[in-house]
Amino acid sequence: TLTVDKLVGTWNYAGPAVSFQSDNFLLKAGGAAAASQVEAKLEPYYKTAGFTSLVLTINNDSTFNFKARLINMNGVITKNTETGNFIFQFKALKSINIGSMESYVVMNGNKMELTFDVSKLMVLVEKAGKITGNNTVKTLSTLLNKYDGMTAGFELQRQ
Repeated sequence: TLTVDKLVGTWNYAGPAVSFQSDNFLLKAGGAAAASQVEAKLEPYYKTAGFTSLVLTINNDSTFNFKARLINMNGVITKNTETGNFIFQFKALKSINIGSMESYVVMNGNKMELTFDVSKLMVLVEKAGKITGNNTVKTLSTLLNKYDGMTAGFELQRQ
């Protein structure tokens, strides 16, 4: 039932978000408790990478702007009708296609959890690392790739 028009607005970073797409992992790890532990571990890395300043603006025409410290990306969001997930199509200079990422969105009032497959999220993290020159990207990559079936991203608060 979630559509792109329900995502429209300006969203500010509120913290890391983690979810598990594997039912088997949820049974083994205790689900929410495991997610909370990983989120706590991610916070200092997100701060160093500049994600704590993240502002995501989603417009009525399905375009978006993703801005965090030195990263500024634009694009278009579409809904994958087969999976119910959202596809973020990133563009450079507003016209050059630089790739897409399927996202998992959970809304609860004025909060949204926006998570991505870990390997896709690492593309953003590595870009932030190169721009800022910080060396925590490798450690964060090791942490994120440790959990099979995990998605990671951001908890956002509607402005």
